[in-house]
Amino acid sequence: MSGASVLGEGLSHDASAALTRDYDQHMPDSTDRPTDQPTQLDSGNPGWRIVWRAASAIARRTNRVLALLVRLGVPSYYGEVAVLSLIGRKTGMARPVSVGLVVLGGRRYVGHANGMTAWLFNLAEMETVMLTIAREPALAVHPIALELGPERDAVIDAAGRRGPLHNRPLYRASRGHIRRAGIYYRLDP
Repeated sequence: MSGASVLGEGLSHDASAALTRDYDQHMPDSTDRPTDQPTQLDSGNPGWRIVWRAASAIARRTNRVLALLVRLGVPSYYGEVAVLSLIGRKTGMARPVSVGLVVLGGRRYVGHANGMTAWLFNLAEMETVMLTIAREPALAVHPIALELGPERDAVIDAAGRRGPLHNRPLYRASRGHIRRAGIYYRLDP
């Protein structure tokens, strides 16, 4: 039995439906996407969505510390941590966010295993964003949503292999959920 099915079993049908409704209310319409091609299959397993929300809440607590380390030029302990200088789509205020950067075949990628998050909504609204990596000058990049397919799958696999050691088991266990729900962007110069 897979980890995804075990996690989903504890939720009643009503709780699962409520989670799906809450998640779907925050998803952009297909007209909000720059492409007509889907970037995810569905919102994934309700149990894994809860686990990833909890993991994300913990990660948000370290965002300011990681941003400071990137500005100081301190290399990350698990590969690349980058800062995206986003503008809030509702407030218009600067919203810098620290993200794990996947470099694959010379291209840079960012995303979230649990689908759309606030920072991904902001990224989706921007044509150009500033990317800051430790010990490199800031670079203007264009976010391109990855459609379902081999490029997106390769990024998901690489994110699970190159992420922090404590996240790797979570990526492996929830791989089916991530393939269904994850949203990823290529950052073209």
